[in-house]
Amino acid sequence: MKNNRGPDIFNSFCKKDSTFLAKPSFVYPCMKRVKIIVSGNVQGVGYRHAARNVAEEIGVYGYVMNLYNGDVELVVEGEDSAVARMILWSNQGPYGAEVSDQKIEEQSYQGEFQDFTVKHSW
Repeated sequence: MKNNRGPDIFNSFCKKDSTFLAKPSFVYPCMKRVKIIVSGNVQGVGYRHAARNVAEEIGVYGYVMNLYNGDVELVVEGEDSAVARMILWSNQGPYGAEVSDQKIEEQSYQGEFQDFTVKHSW
């Protein structure tokens, strides 16, 4: 896992190669999947439900759930720019949350989600 904090996350995703640029009449969205772990005061403040609402607004899919150690885990799939927006939001969270750390792991896109859900861990 690596720690990404800040707007440079937009530049770390899709690298458009010459093949992509050679076909401007087609749009091939770059799909991404990340696992995000946020730490701090992130449970008991409506973080998961706010994350679901933001994810639906942004247009990403996946899930969010509380972890037993007090962290929150998000798995997010979608177009690279939408995933980047979710990463930026998750580092701040909703009103009342205090995110002290954010870890991001890029994973292989699987396209397994149809929506963004709140998972209950216990």
